[in-house]
Amino acid sequence: MRSLFLIISILVFCSCSAFAQDYAVLYDNQEPANFKLIKGIDPFQEKDYLEYAWAPYPLFRSSRTLIYKEGDIPPGYYLLVPREMKGKTYIFFKENGSVKYIVPVYKEELLPPNFYEQHIPKPSLTKRQKLCESAKKKFYKVFKDSKQQEPPKAFITTAVVDNDYYELILYYDKKKYYTIYKLKKD
Repeated sequence: MRSLFLIISILVFCSCSAFAQDYAVLYDNQEPANFKLIKGIDPFQEKDYLEYAWAPYPLFRSSRTLIYKEGDIPPGYYLLVPREMKGKTYIFFKENGSVKYIVPVYKEELLPPNFYEQHIPKPSLTKRQKLCESAKKKFYKVFKDSKQQEPPKAFITTAVVDNDYYELILYYDKKKYYTIYKLKKD
């Protein structure tokens, strides 16, 4: 009985330490973007603004300096958008309308149907906010001829993993995008 407990604890410890090293391997295996954007302009931005009724990019606020292969992302507010460029997926960090940082995605997954309705908490709205929401819905019913649609649903989660790495997961439309960063030691 004791030897069985010892074997199980060794296996758990080994699997945990192997999992902890995965973040270091993931970070080291990231390939930086092999392209540059002219003056930091997102080539698909104009299409997005014509297609959607308002900006389709979720806002991310970072309070830490994030380190990735090509440099540091200082604390601040960024609009995030996933883009496929040259056969690979990247997350564009936009600031003041231009792309400041391009971070590779190490894994992407499809989301199950109704994911946002089932898993994302809905904010409680004040009476004024409810009135504004209903007015917005009526506005879109009247002006359906504009062919503009609501932007894709989006959500962002972050977590400090293995005490040295920061994982950002962007849920955007029907996919989930994973990125990994090193934390700057203060």
